[in-house]
Amino acid sequence: MPKDPHELLEPYRRKRDFGPDARAGRPGRRCPGSDHLGLRAYPKLTGKRGIQIWVPIARGPSFDESREWAERVSRTVGAIHPELVSWKWQKQQRQGLARLDHTQNAVNKTLVAPYSPRAAPGAPVSAPLTWEELDDRDLRPDRFTIRSILDRLEESGDLFRGALAQDQPLPVLR
Repeated sequence: MPKDPHELLEPYRRKRDFGPDARAGRPGRRCPGSDHLGLRAYPKLTGKRGIQIWVPIARGPSFDESREWAERVSRTVGAIHPELVSWKWQKQQRQGLARLDHTQNAVNKTLVAPYSPRAAPGAPVSAPLTWEELDDRDLRPDRFTIRSILDRLEESGDLFRGALAQDQPLPVLR
């Protein structure tokens, strides 16, 4: 997180948002595109409606530059894996496919922080995951709650810790 208020105009991570019930939220053990680009990426349940993929980046690119980058990566993943991705906004129109919502990468958007409880029945918590957990067909965005998250941390450690590093430059896309 920026220490100098002037740095608030520079992004420090990029995020891809997989919509609810998305088969693309379970593409295998890695995030489509991240390995190919040589990037570390961290999956996280929102605690409400979806899965987010966080990619920590080094300071430098503007929000506009990083948003364009995230859109290009998302569109490329969608072109390579059309069986996993839909660009429809309405969940009912996606037929179980994921919407890669690159539009969340903007200065005026808010994101739920990891381990934050959500205002919903059962008090779900936004929780980081392992890539292997994305293979679980019973995975739901509200799997972890305020009652279970401390046991989860004790058992798995802080799976989001690596997402706080700001050491990855955005690769040039061709």
